[in-house]
Amino acid sequence: MQGIEGYHRMMYSTGYISEKEFRPYRKSISNFINNLDLDSCLKNSIKERLTHSYEYSLQKRLSDSIFSIDKCIWELFFSTEEEVEQFIQDIKKARNNLTHPNDQKTTNDSLNCFINYNRILKVIFMCILFKELGITEEIIRDCLLNDGEYSWFMPNKPERNFELPNI
Repeated sequence: MQGIEGYHRMMYSTGYISEKEFRPYRKSISNFINNLDLDSCLKNSIKERLTHSYEYSLQKRLSDSIFSIDKCIWELFFSTEEEVEQFIQDIKKARNNLTHPNDQKTTNDSLNCFINYNRILKVIFMCILFKELGITEEIIRDCLLNDGEYSWFMPNKPERNFELPNI
């Protein structure tokens, strides 16, 4: 877990290093691959994977994003950090099944999973935006708890024993 530092690093850069910094490495690796005794299609496939390998992975972007919000918010959706990591793995698996479909049932299941997980991600990213706008995480959490639109997918929602004033 990298917290807010990882999130800010990710927000202001697109990868581990810039594309410009990565070019010489990509060229070196491509030259090495070209000299291997492999089928040209396999060589091209490997080199194609290098194209965006300097960028953060989906798994890293999601993990940094979720853990950038305070635990009092993400714990409404997840009981443990391991549950967050499983959620991220499930998203990754569903995305891979959608981009590389093998049968209709897996595709349909993955799409339904992706749609449901997208609802949780939408709230998490909304919380990140509110936090960036200067709204405290306590206020964000209280608003989430008092909004019926989100409570159906908050398995860890505590009992509400207060009312927010109308503004």
